[in-house]
Amino acid sequence: MKVVLACVVAMASALRHGRPTPTPKVSRKAFFSGVVGAGVLGLTQPARAFTLDSASQLVGELAGLKSDVKNGKANARKVKSAQERTLAPLSNAMTKNPLNEKTDYGDLIATKMSKDLSALGEAVDAKDGFAPLRSSTGDISYPAGRVEKLLTKMVESTDAYCQIVDCDNLLIYR
Repeated sequence: MKVVLACVVAMASALRHGRPTPTPKVSRKAFFSGVVGAGVLGLTQPARAFTLDSASQLVGELAGLKSDVKNGKANARKVKSAQERTLAPLSNAMTKNPLNEKTDYGDLIATKMSKDLSALGEAVDAKDGFAPLRSSTGDISYPAGRVEKLLTKMVESTDAYCQIVDCDNLLIYR
């Protein structure tokens, strides 16, 4: 680790001063063990890149997540990951959108989306969150339980929101 750091410092110094500097003498074994050790510690991995996406793309990801949950392809970990990466930024953008004041139901839909997002977090953590829900007639209406039901509500809310506000022009930094 110290070897890799010494090499990086020497190269940075050379670039800064515009002249070559001698790199420290390091055996191949020491260099590669330092590089592998840095990789194991996660020091060589690039930082997570943030992107600027349209809300319609996030709405599509939400619909895909709902479909995966319904088909049994998504577990609690995948839903929690989507909450952080897709649903929370989408909900925040909908809540803070200045165009909500010019629309009739923009604020109402954004508030409903925020409430559904917090309820989804509770449903994912619950033991029976993915247990099938039956309708009053006894038929299974949501095979993936409350999680699927909340995701369905969220998809409907975002579709309604995108009918009021142009989601292609609503950009979200995530």
